[in-house]
Amino acid sequence: MKEDRIYRIIGRHISGKTTHLEAQELKTWLAEDEHHRIILQAFQEYWNAENVNNNNREKVLARIYERMDKTPKPVNLVRNKSSTGSKYFPKFLYRVAAVLIVGTLLSWVAVRNIAHIYDDPDQIVMVEKVVPYGQKSTIKLSDGSIVKLNAGSKLRYPSQFSGPSREVYLEGEAFFEIQENASLPFLVTSGDIVTTVLGTSFNVKAHAEENLIKVALVTGKVKVSHKSLDKSQFDYTLVPNEMFTYHKEGGTSEKGYFDPGEALAWKNQTLFFENANLNEMTAVLQRWYGKKFIINNGNAIITRKFSGKFENNRSLEYVLDVLSLNSNFSYQITGDTVIIQGKP
Repeated sequence: MKEDRIYRIIGRHISGKTTHLEAQELKTWLAEDEHHRIILQAFQEYWNAENVNNNNREKVLARIYERMDKTPKPVNLVRNKSSTGSKYFPKFLYRVAAVLIVGTLLSWVAVRNIAHIYDDPDQIVMVEKVVPYGQKSTIKLSDGSIVKLNAGSKLRYPSQFSGPSREVYLEGEAFFEIQENASLPFLVTSGDIVTTVLGTSFNVKAHAEENLIKVALVTGKVKVSHKSLDKSQFDYTLVPNEMFTYHKEGGTSEKGYFDPGEALAWKNQTLFFENANLNEMTAVLQRWYGKKFIINNGNAIITRKFSGKFENNRSLEYVLDVLSLNSNFSYQITGDTVIIQGKP
């Protein structure tokens, strides 16, 4: 790995901004030599010692830049594999060397890379799209890929993709139609799950308040893995009509098939329930219609299962009328609030 590359990744790691691929590169670099961990720790210790936070970061960086021309070029942090003497170098000297390296880096390239996400005019500009309850949205990314966001969803993505991958962050539900580019894999991070694709269409459902994360593949091929990079967790490859399901509570996962009519119904303006319980039903309706649901005497209907298919953006009143027919509840809509009243 090039020296300036590892500086940049270390800086992004310390400031909590690494991408999935950068985290993999850092993990590989740390595994190359036990002393790389000492070097990383020295960076981290300095960063913590300077008490860098949102309030004084600029002042600290200004002090660092004042010393920029007064220190020598740092030693090489990239391991020279032809060297045979590293294993005889006392560990405490590595720590001393690491501290000295950090001191010089503060005045040279590394600090620029640690700070580049704050003051580099060419820094990656992240865009955050939030779709309120009751609405849906379609986004065209800089590579031409299309993302359709369901109600109550949030997508963070760069205004322009750069680097070795195309990476976005999803909370909620979205359907992706990805432009093919074998040299730039597309990554969707949703909670603890990372979905990696080259060119395909798929649906990701990952609401923060729900226990399940689901990835349903329509065309192409995707890989689904845990963001910890630990392959012992899981590492699935999906083909069309397969769905990955992850249970946040317990951390279990499985792969199976899915019904496109159910999983993709929202994309076609269709509400779909299949044996949904009361909480699942009201959560979907709350996002779909942008209303707040209050449940009274919910124990009377807590065991009820709700099924139905509602096309063409049916009104909330129509949906509740149908669902309440055999479910022993009444409802009242007042402004932005819906009160569900369970019946004995």
